[in-house]
Amino acid sequence: MMKRDIWNGSVYIFGAGGYNGQWGAAGLDAVSDYFRDENTWSVKEGYTKPNLNAYLPRPLYSYKNEQTQTRYLQNAAYIRLKNLQVGYTIPATITSHWGIESLRIFFSGENLWTGTGVKKQYDPETIGYDPNNRSDYVDMSYPLSRTLSFGLNITL
Repeated sequence: MMKRDIWNGSVYIFGAGGYNGQWGAAGLDAVSDYFRDENTWSVKEGYTKPNLNAYLPRPLYSYKNEQTQTRYLQNAAYIRLKNLQVGYTIPATITSHWGIESLRIFFSGENLWTGTGVKKQYDPETIGYDPNNRSDYVDMSYPLSRTLSFGLNITL
């Protein structure tokens, strides 16, 4: 089994707090599991429910909760199906009855599946090590597009 761990200290994991404030990464599911009790503003106003057994700490306008620790160490190993091509040429004994010399049906797909322990908004292929400051970094690159193609090749 392959192993690859990453410490993701970006605002997109601590987005409920940190240097961009409580709303720095609002809307990202991966950061919605943060601590809130009955005194938290969003609970008082009825926007959220208390979450006392949260994965992430209480949102704060500081770096206090973002100290490197093993609790937030993520398994960044991944497996990806980047390309799949399947085709079938119908035998000439069948196609010749239709006046067709050759008939091929094909399917092609790109970026079909990724298995990883990294939160959904990250591409595990872009996570790496920054040689300039000698630490892990997380790149919020544009998500990979899934492309599906289907077609026929006909020779008359």
